[in-house]
Amino acid sequence: MAAFDEAWAVIKAPYHGTTEDRLEQIMREGLKPHASKRIGGEPALWYSDSPLVAANWAESRSVIREGSDTPIVLHIADEGIKDGESRGGTGLGNRGFKTRHPIDPKHLSLFGTGPTYYTEGESESDIARSNQTFDSYIKKLKAWQEDMMQRHLEEN
Repeated sequence: MAAFDEAWAVIKAPYHGTTEDRLEQIMREGLKPHASKRIGGEPALWYSDSPLVAANWAESRSVIREGSDTPIVLHIADEGIKDGESRGGTGLGNRGFKTRHPIDPKHLSLFGTGPTYYTEGESESDIARSNQTFDSYIKKLKAWQEDMMQRHLEEN
């Protein structure tokens, strides 16, 4: 492998953020492009070269589901990405990329599992009354993100 190719592989190290409820299906069927009115409409699969960006996306998906699901980050092997293109300004800054091709599950691995905001048996009103619970969640979320960034730097 040429020096440029080795350096590029380290830099792009793609990650995809999602939630744990989708993990089984993704590991069975892979990641598939889909249309999103929110980010352009055309079918695409979004990923980032930063586990932090992917973690933020995963956490936002968890919040959309009222915090009831666990955010996760998947690592995508380089050979899993076809025709990736940079798409700055999509809410991912200059760290967002997309592809129009599906990614086979053999190119995916779980990189990190984040905290869940709600714990079993707690209702939304229990959580809403407890700033301490929210503060604890934010601390856990930041620790998870820092751990993933450290692992990313060590592995690359």
